[in-house]
Amino acid sequence: MSRTPMFMMSNHVVAGVYPVADIYNGNAVTDIICMKNYDVATFFLIHGVSTGGASDSTITVDAIDNAGGTTAVAMPFKYWHCVSGVTVDAWTGPVLSAATGWDMTGASNQMYAVEVTGAEVMAAGRGDTPAFHADWVRLTATEAGNDHPIVGTIFCVLSNARYADASMPTAIV
Repeated sequence: MSRTPMFMMSNHVVAGVYPVADIYNGNAVTDIICMKNYDVATFFLIHGVSTGGASDSTITVDAIDNAGGTTAVAMPFKYWHCVSGVTVDAWTGPVLSAATGWDMTGASNQMYAVEVTGAEVMAAGRGDTPAFHADWVRLTATEAGNDHPIVGTIFCVLSNARYADASMPTAIV
């Protein structure tokens, strides 16, 4: 009988935006994350309390050519959402978002998962003019005006590692 590897030996967790009281104030942008050793990047947007109601942000994902973000192109992605404070594991989706992004209406006690594959990131780079080699990715949440503050965080789980090990290589520079 084979043993299933532990989560941290087959995945790599990257902090995108540490928890803050108004996560989307001035836009939330994750680090630029290298996917060359992983097949899937899943960004998790976790909302705690929203003070005063809902807050609107446009979520986009960029395929990027290097750690400095020299060349970036918006790309399509899939997302799931869990918007119930009662059934906190009832996810709906996936929903395919165009490269222009998806308009999220965030409120208290919500979770979102945004996912891209390495092949999708590479295809986005090849589809740009001029084409470029893309194996880096980032998520941006652009606030639509000065909406109600939401306590929240964003982190990324890189999965399907090329070389699973107890000591995963860094994915940010």
